[in-house]
Amino acid sequence: MNLTFWRWGGFEQISMQSRIFPVNPSYTLTQPHSPSLRLSITMSSFSPKVSTVSIPYTQLKDKNADLSAKIEQGFGPNGLGILSISKVPGYSLWRQNLLHLGPRLANLHEDVKRELEDPNSRYNFGWSHGKEKLESGKLDLLKGSFYANPILDEPTTEQSLIERYPSYCGSNIWPHKALPELETAFKTLGKLILDVGLLLAYHCDRYASREMVMLEGEGLEQTLVHSRCHKGRLLYYFPAQHR
Repeated sequence: MNLTFWRWGGFEQISMQSRIFPVNPSYTLTQPHSPSLRLSITMSSFSPKVSTVSIPYTQLKDKNADLSAKIEQGFGPNGLGILSISKVPGYSLWRQNLLHLGPRLANLHEDVKRELEDPNSRYNFGWSHGKEKLESGKLDLLKGSFYANPILDEPTTEQSLIERYPSYCGSNIWPHKALPELETAFKTLGKLILDVGLLLAYHCDRYASREMVMLEGEGLEQTLVHSRCHKGRLLYYFPAQHR
């Protein structure tokens, strides 16, 4: 199982989820009033094939390794914007430990989950369910989210920052009594993902420094190192019949 990072606005975002995307879906086109004329095509017939680039963890942690070709292939203008890190020690186990807590969290008593909500952060800390709207305008009731900073429970005590950036500078809310193991599982996986992301950011900085002047302390790695507002999101999808 790989740990996947993707490009978004110049920064790497970290996925704590598993997603499956269809590859080369087939389409059948039938011309009106001519049932005998049928054309079957695939996406690959009119778009280039681009695959996810994978970097073994052993290579990533080697700061002398030249990963520029893979970084450009994955994050460059002709790539998918995705890099996958393979064989990360502990990742599969810690991911499994956390995901198995998702159903237990979602099925806690409603009064308990209400105590985990944080409307002041626009529900970007703690539990969130039925707060997001779909494109149709309906509330999304099929998905529950739990947000937390996996590194710092209280990133700042400066009230002005908390009021200005409540979704980033707020404090974590943990179900200490109802589900005490959630905190350790969330933080363990989140710290691992951050550490791997920092290694990747280091190699991205090395790649970028070949084409541009980078001042000391201004690279992507240092930006992430000094950030106090890391955020993880645990998703749980309710059964389709849930309303």
